[in-house]
Amino acid sequence: MSSNLLLHLDQPLDQAGQHSLRQSIAARFDVSSADAHASHRSHLLFVPLRLNQVMPHQVVDFVRAQGYPARIVDL
Repeated sequence: MSSNLLLHLDQPLDQAGQHSLRQSIAARFDVSSADAHASHRSHLLFVPLRLNQVMPHQVVDFVRAQGYPARIVDL
């Protein structure tokens, strides 16, 4: 089963920061970086998940470990 995770970042990211974070998430969780995409708001990020393989908190923990305070807004 797949779902889109909406992350709220406590700090807005410029385009380069968004791209870098999407690339990191894509590499870590084996998703397409094109599928992990930013919202039109610079502090929101959509991440596709395969819920049978990755738990939402794993993505949040990973993003936080990259230095970005984040929390789940929606699944």
